[in-house]
Amino acid sequence: MNSRTVGLFICCAVPLGAPQAEAQDLNPALRVFEPFLNQAWVGRFDDPEETMETHVTFEVLLRGAAIRQSRSVPAANFNAETLYYWDPEAESIAYIVITDNGYLTQGFITPTDSGFVKAGMQYGPGSAAPRETRSQTVLNQDGTFVEGPLGSGGGHTIIFESLSSHPGRIAPSISPRQIHHRQ
Repeated sequence: MNSRTVGLFICCAVPLGAPQAEAQDLNPALRVFEPFLNQAWVGRFDDPEETMETHVTFEVLLRGAAIRQSRSVPAANFNAETLYYWDPEAESIAYIVITDNGYLTQGFITPTDSGFVKAGMQYGPGSAAPRETRSQTVLNQDGTFVEGPLGSGGGHTIIFESLSSHPGRIAPSISPRQIHHRQ
């Protein structure tokens, strides 16, 4: 079974309500995600002119075999689901991103000392040509994390902080299920 088939299988299996796994059940290859789990994150672009917020959650799925990252940008009416899983054929952590505006991105991540690097191919709706994507996620010592593009591919740098560090703050969509079903 190739990585695309595995990714599509996981995407189809997830909506069936697979039970969440405890952290100790997590596939050891996915431990790079532990600092991000069980928290709601809110991100802001590093450009002070940009006021949109990005809401992100990470959750363990399928008895620890996968991680789901749910992303919502309410002001842009944008949602995306990312699944990370161990691909035994490639001997690497694979990912697949599906967005509500018709994009699909597939690739692999490389863990680093402070996070991970994502490299993949993005396929757009219609006749858009596939394009390479590279980004980096860095967990800072203060508990925030930064997500940004690598190379000349463009994109935004977003700085995320956990909503648990702001107990009075409520995000419009902090549950992965709420983010997934927003319209």
